[in-house]
Amino acid sequence: MSIKCRLLAIFLVVLVLWISVRGQFNETQTPPFDLPILMQQAGMKVQTDFHIVEDREYIFSLVFRFNKDDPADRARVKKLVGEDGQDKNGDPGVPTPLKIGVSSILADGERPIFDTEFSELRLRSWGGDFFSKHIANVALSPGRYHLSAENLKDVPELDGTPVFLRITYSTKTK
Repeated sequence: MSIKCRLLAIFLVVLVLWISVRGQFNETQTPPFDLPILMQQAGMKVQTDFHIVEDREYIFSLVFRFNKDDPADRARVKKLVGEDGQDKNGDPGVPTPLKIGVSSILADGERPIFDTEFSELRLRSWGGDFFSKHIANVALSPGRYHLSAENLKDVPELDGTPVFLRITYSTKTK
């Protein structure tokens, strides 16, 4: 076998190994990430597996996006999400009934870590193109997890508003 053939064979073996290892690590996401969810129609479900690298509290929130160059769109979405909760009697916005579950993926199956249903959340934060409602802080240890979310009720008012389930963390805490 010539040197060129040996080098080509080695290159192909390394390439196949690299692709297979890369595929294993890309099959799951690592926070922070946003998962799109359709809130307009009841029964809509999203699921994903994700990987936790660092032992810490992770922040789960519902994010409502708007066009940052359109003040009318921002005002429309702001009316939908309501007030920031400083006034307990303030407007919580349009109810967003959602069921969320997080399970740890183990060799012998899944173990539930977090399971909640909610309808009314208060505005917690905002940015140049989004408003965010806090769901929960969940302590997660390194490993693989499965996330599922299901819309429990039609929310036609959110038609035209991109909504995401966000998993992130505060850089100030561990």
